[in-house]
Amino acid sequence: TNSNAYVMQARLIDANGRELVRVNRDNKQSVPYVVKKSELQDKSSRDYFETLSKMKRSEIWHSPMDLNVENAKLDVPYRPTIRIALALFKDEKFAAMVICNVLVQDLIQSVLKDLLFNVYIVDKDGYYLLHPDNQYSWNKYTGVKRNLPHEKIGGQNFYSFSLDEIFNNADDALLILQAKPEFKNELQRHNVFT
Repeated sequence: TNSNAYVMQARLIDANGRELVRVNRDNKQSVPYVVKKSELQDKSSRDYFETLSKMKRSEIWHSPMDLNVENAKLDVPYRPTIRIALALFKDEKFAAMVICNVLVQDLIQSVLKDLLFNVYIVDKDGYYLLHPDNQYSWNKYTGVKRNLPHEKIGGQNFYSFSLDEIFNNADDALLILQAKPEFKNELQRHNVFT
C-alpha cells in the first residue's frame, strides 16, 4: 500500500471469506494504516470472493470498475475503484486471496479533460461509467437514468473503441467519443483553407 498512492486498500482474505489483514488509506495524501482486528469484515458474499475462490490456478484478476462500498454503503464522495486480486493455493486448493482496491478517479478526470470530444465510457449493460455530465456517471449505482442513442455510435458524430484489452475485466466497456461542435467547425474551416 505504501508503494503506490492510488492503492486505497490491500487485504488478505482467507478461504472462508474473512479478512485476515486489511490496510486502508483514506485518500491519496494520507499514510496507510492497519485496520483493527475487531473491524475486519466477512467478504464471503461479495462477487469477487465468489469468483476468486472458484479459480483453478493463480492468475491476476481485474474487477469491473465500480464505486467503493464499505459496510454495505457507497463511499461518499464517490470513489471509483478497480480491484486487482490474486488467488493463493496450498496443495492445489484455494487457500486465500490478496486483493487491492485501486482508485481510478484521476484516470477518469484526465479522460474528461479532452478538449475536442465529449467522452463516455459505457459498460456491456449500457450503464455509464463515465459521462461528460457527471450526474450521469456511475448511473448503475445512483439510479439516474440516461441512455446514449446507440444508433449514432459509429455514425458521423460518434466514434467507439473497445476497452477490453486495457481493463481486462467483465465490463466489456466501450470508450465513445463525440466530436464537439466547435471541433467540427474548426475542422471544416481548416478543410476549406486547405
